Amino acid sequence: MMLIETDILLALVSVEDKHHMEALKLVGKLEKELVLSSYSFIELDSIIRSGKVLISDIPAFYQAIRMKFKALQEMNDLKRRRGN
Repeated sequence: MMLIETDILLALVSVEDKHHMEALKLVGKLEKELVLSSYSFIELDSIIRSGKVLISDIPAFYQAIRMKFKALQEMNDLKRRRGN
């Protein structure tokens, strides 16, 4: 089991983040072992409210996180079905 930190979430949903590709690979590779703490969302919310990270559409931002994890899960399910 591996706990995802908030910086991984930020890199995962931000294509402009310099660690975006690394985050995608990490989450894709370790998807079954990852755990997302509710504290990560509390920290993320605090960062957003502090203005350290500017997000113009907060609901869309959280939807992007949800969709990214869903897409990674579907990709890994397909790989397992193909035997990869």
